Amino acid sequence: VPPPRTILDMGCGCGVIGIVLARLFPDAQVYSIDRDLLAVRYTRHNAELNKVPNLTALGSVGLEQAPEQPFDLIVSNIPAKIGEEAIEEEFMLGPLAHLRPGGDYWFVVVSGLNHLIPGIGTRHKLKLKQVKKRSGHAVYHLHKPANETSK
Repeated sequence: VPPPRTILDMGCGCGVIGIVLARLFPDAQVYSIDRDLLAVRYTRHNAELNKVPNLTALGSVGLEQAPEQPFDLIVSNIPAKIGEEAIEEEFMLGPLAHLRPGGDYWFVVVSGLNHLIPGIGTRHKLKLKQVKKRSGHAVYHLHKPANETSK
């Protein structure tokens, strides 16, 4: 798999995941977004401390302020308390629409959402796989086939 050129970290918090990805892929442009402006401030601060000039932190509710470009890689820790419709639209289908064909979306959910995620995958015929499950959380991988332009 070629290294990603564009990466989106949705709900970046203090920036740990985006910073690690920016350091792993120094030729990539990483965009870290969060609705919490304090989180965005700390992501910028932590990126500066870690000397990662290829990370841009933006305040954004969902994908509203995310760059319009397609991303090679998207990562997220999906918030559990936003409701099933918001999870499906804002954190499953929305990111998929911003993923380039052949791209990958990795996300973590709390175990309480494990009943919901597979159903969304089946309903929308997504290439969704549960990769790891631990007490309290599960990691999912969603691949957008190279020949697919919408889902």
